[in-house]
Amino acid sequence: MTHRQLPSPDLFDPDAFATISEALGRQQTTDVMGRLADQIAERLGAFDQGLDALSRHAHEILNAAGMLGFAGLARACRALHDKVRRGEEVEREMVALAEMRDRTLALIAELRGRGGAASE
Repeated sequence: MTHRQLPSPDLFDPDAFATISEALGRQQTTDVMGRLADQIAERLGAFDQGLDALSRHAHEILNAAGMLGFAGLARACRALHDKVRRGEEVEREMVALAEMRDRTLALIAELRGRGGAASE
């Protein structure tokens, strides 16, 4: 069995992932990640939905992402949501959110392919 290096801490919090994985078990963790991936793709897949809707969707996703250890996506969602709420420019936050969305979806696919294990 090979050992894979964990993703960078700007993307993933292995301790948070381990905590939820221990509580739910591997299969349910894998299922929850699948549902989160679907929500990310549906709600953050396109940014042509208007800032208020995008901000609302980012806010809906940030808690689940953080709880599962996808810290980078949670931070990006929070940053966008907060700036929209304050009426500030969000171009930089939208770029960061798109990057974290794509990196998180790739990581979720990898983790699900390993049956919900952060390392093997």
